[in-house]
Amino acid sequence: MTSEFALSWLTPILNLVYFPVKFSVGTVGAVLGGVSGWATGGNERAAEGIWRPMTGGTYFFTPQTFDSEHEQPFLPFDGGPYEQQEAGQAPSGSTSMYP
Repeated sequence: MTSEFALSWLTPILNLVYFPVKFSVGTVGAVLGGVSGWATGGNERAAEGIWRPMTGGTYFFTPQTFDSEHEQPFLPFDGGPYEQQEAGQAPSGSTSMYP
């Protein structure tokens, strides 16, 4: 009971400090990725090399982050693995207007 009480106070206090920092890093990463893509002649992989780790990851602490079984891992810079798309294929998880 005591640990749940402590987590209910600790989590939002940490988020007050962590979220603005993570949001700033994500915003700078989005801009740098765009500049990288533009500077390499539209190379999407160069842009995603910056976008994925800097804009991905955990933006908020939750009580599950501190759980001993690690139900929700804390990954500040995680964009997952890069999956190169075949030519003409829409990215997974998105829908295209055109057939």
